[in-house]
Amino acid sequence: MTAQGQWYRQPTVWLGLLLLLASIAGCAWLIVAAQQYPDPELELSGGKLLKMPIDSAPAQSTPPSP
Repeated sequence: MTAQGQWYRQPTVWLGLLLLLASIAGCAWLIVAAQQYPDPELELSGGKLLKMPIDSAPAQSTPPSP
């Protein structure tokens, strides 16, 4: 194998590795952000089954105008 054919001398390999590591870091950052800022509780009336509301959401009184 020649020195030019070594895997660590190929820029495409380093670009792929950089993209992989950046995507993993982004996923970790999103998980941490989701843990720090939880969604607010919804005001629900009616029963629940397995922590899910049984009734559907109330309809809007007037449809939005275009």
